[in-house]
Amino acid sequence: MTFFLRARTLVTATVLVLAGTQFAPAASPAGSRGTTTLTLTAPVRAALRKVRIPVLVPTVVPTSLEVVGIAVDSYSDDEYSLELVASQACVGVKTSGGACTQASVEGQRTAGPTPSGYRPVTLSDGSKGYYLDGPCGMNCHGSFQFTFVRGGVRYTIVINAGKLAQALTIERGLRVLR
Repeated sequence: MTFFLRARTLVTATVLVLAGTQFAPAASPAGSRGTTTLTLTAPVRAALRKVRIPVLVPTVVPTSLEVVGIAVDSYSDDEYSLELVASQACVGVKTSGGACTQASVEGQRTAGPTPSGYRPVTLSDGSKGYYLDGPCGMNCHGSFQFTFVRGGVRYTIVINAGKLAQALTIERGLRVLR
């Protein structure tokens, strides 16, 4: 099993480098009140500029998530997915929700109403968001989900074994890529 995982990671990393979407994290622990500040590298910006919807990028994350950088999972004209990774070894590697990923930030043109079972919460700008604190299975991947709509785009923050306070910290730190 270990051999399969290593081979998969190697192939995925090669695809990422060839696609030109590799980005290195630039995390600085100089954030305030238990936060880490994240910045994007030039290759990351270049990849995300190809997306036609407004791209919200996390600039601040709670230190409790132990995030060291950002990787692009996927992007197209109408959607994108960023992974917040917890290890320098994972930087530039498309992890697809693997052991490297602590959280993700996604955006896609709205595909309907908020799924049932989500609870309402007020966001930093006074608008409504919704969250689902799901069960934690074998690895807790995607157990906490937080979503909101702005300008016809649904943005989702997914945190492994996450908490609402962590999602709200990330939401307050989201900035439109310019």
